[in-house]
Amino acid sequence: MEQITDQMLNANLVATLDQVCESRRAIAITRPDGRTVVMLLQEEYEPLIN
Repeated sequence: MEQITDQMLNANLVATLDQVCESRRAIAITRPDGRTVVMLLQEEYEPLIN
């Protein structure tokens, strides 16, 4: 899984959203406090919670 910082996301939001949509792969976004958030398509997320 690709990993980026929240600053990188802020600078490239539209491109990052496009990348997730086109590649159908999640991206991990690391926050300044060290916590990580994962961005993925809703259709990839839903099977994980159902």
